[in-house]
Amino acid sequence: MVLHSVLVAPLLARRVRPAVLIAGGLTISVAALATLAALPVTAGPVGIAACFALTNLGAGPLITLATGLVLGVVPPEEAGSAGALNETSGEFGFALGIATLGSLGVAVYRARVELPEGLTPDSAANARDTLSGAAEVAAGLPDKLGSVVLAAAEQAFTAGMQAAAAVSAALLAGLAILVMAALRHTPPIGAEPAATSAPESSPAPAPAPATQSGSAS
Repeated sequence: MVLHSVLVAPLLARRVRPAVLIAGGLTISVAALATLAALPVTAGPVGIAACFALTNLGAGPLITLATGLVLGVVPPEEAGSAGALNETSGEFGFALGIATLGSLGVAVYRARVELPEGLTPDSAANARDTLSGAAEVAAGLPDKLGSVVLAAAEQAFTAGMQAAAAVSAALLAGLAILVMAALRHTPPIGAEPAATSAPESSPAPAPAPATQSGSAS
């Protein structure tokens, strides 16, 4: 699905303005992330996977068209530097987003997880650290106590995921508005610029009639 979005976006960009394509795709991503933020704890993996797939689908036009837009505004001799800067900034943005949103999710998880009594300090610390740690702790506990620990960890993890999804939706909504404002005058890719009519040349003035010098004989 994501691959189709990446391949179709350049074709649509020949008829539709890049601002409309990119902002429209980001709107799909915002809707998917907002849905993800509202999913209940009991939601199965199918719903979560569908939200992530739609998020990536909506980001397709931005990923595909951004490089062309960047390289299209620089002189040919600076295309290499512009391409390198575009690639580096994109990788930095991905890394920063993963680190920031991941930290937000972990912080919400640790603040929201409510573990039952009866755990050793080491087990409680491991269960409070990450969801995988809670699953390991629950596997070594009696069935009833282990189920309580795992349920509490799943609820806290879902709260962290929803917080990260809500922040992402807000950021992408702002980005969509910024794209529409900044690229609203950019024509479809490959469109011919509007031809400017040459000013009509004014007709040459008629030569003045020759004046007769002297008196008529």
